[in-house]
Amino acid sequence: MSLLASRRTLAAASSLLLAAIGLTGCLSLPGGAGGSKSSDIASMKNIPEGIKRDLINQMNSASGAEKNKIIEKANALNNMVGAQLTDSLKATLLPQHAFKTIPPGNYSGLAYLGNDLYAVVSDKGGRAGFYTFRIMLNTKGEIMQISNQGFTELPGINQDEEAIAYDSVRHHLYIGNEASAEIIDYDQEKHLVVRKTMVEDYRRYARVNRGIESLTYDGVRQKLFTINESPLVTDNGLLLRLKQFNMHLDEEKQYSYLIDAPLEDPSKTDLRHAYGVSELAALSDGTLLVLEREVYIRPLFLNSWVMNKLFRIKLGNPRKQFVVGWRTWLRLGDIDFANYEGMCEGPSLPDGRRVIVLCADSQDRAKGVLKDYFRTIVVEPCQEEK
Repeated sequence: MSLLASRRTLAAASSLLLAAIGLTGCLSLPGGAGGSKSSDIASMKNIPEGIKRDLINQMNSASGAEKNKIIEKANALNNMVGAQLTDSLKATLLPQHAFKTIPPGNYSGLAYLGNDLYAVVSDKGGRAGFYTFRIMLNTKGEIMQISNQGFTELPGINQDEEAIAYDSVRHHLYIGNEASAEIIDYDQEKHLVVRKTMVEDYRRYARVNRGIESLTYDGVRQKLFTINESPLVTDNGLLLRLKQFNMHLDEEKQYSYLIDAPLEDPSKTDLRHAYGVSELAALSDGTLLVLEREVYIRPLFLNSWVMNKLFRIKLGNPRKQFVVGWRTWLRLGDIDFANYEGMCEGPSLPDGRRVIVLCADSQDRAKGVLKDYFRTIVVEPCQEEK
């Protein structure tokens, strides 16, 4: 979003998951896949037979590394079905950092590819495509260095690329384009856009620059999720439409999500004020992280701010769990203004904690003042209540 320029295989499993677990909760996943084989999945009693056969077929045709990912997904699904989750997510917000080793950008989304590599999209620029950044973390999860590994160009022009997600088993990238209200599916192995879909109600009823802003891939369910940034003109109050897609980009389900009321008067012009959801991130425990973001630009820019609040939700449950929040400013002696638009789950730390990685849109380092900030949130392993 621009601040100053206005800015079928697991369908049954999804239903079971939604019926089985509540908003707050976590999964205790097995420690490793070890010598993963099809018989491991066949012995899992909680997975429906149709889903189980699909996972076994995937195992039989997968390589060694892919087998580990499939068995991890099966373990998570087996534990998820029928389990009542009653935890709270613990998270630590780490400092933000900017690096001149990457080009000035309008970085709006990122997805973890593995081995410290991330696919990163920018919502401006003449070319469609994505950067590959190497983001190095220390053992505490804090970002130490970022380098640009190149740009992969896709056919056509940049249609306001706001979000990107990655399926590490199939090696497909999905990009959300706000201007065209489309999601595209890019096959990394074939180097080809293989399909696309238009989110029709976002296209027809979203306010300018308030449509697709987010995209995340849930590897356990094998589903994509997106949500409109701000309420559609046909919807009331603070209601958003959270949508679920299968791997053929067919829309399967829609859930309601209520954003918090803004701190500033919502009647202020869109040129100076925006609020809603800027990103989603699917976690391996079956929940989603939702990044709510409010931006207020004052007439002379001084004392402008961005408020970020991270929530955790269970699909189909109207409650949301607050995780962490922070505000950045543009003021004398305190210029840390950062409009965070991208978020994904990154690697595990040596102690087992997970890292959430975020990127901010600096408007090409506007006026030489704003910076391309990145930061991390470290998530503690989920602990079930006794």
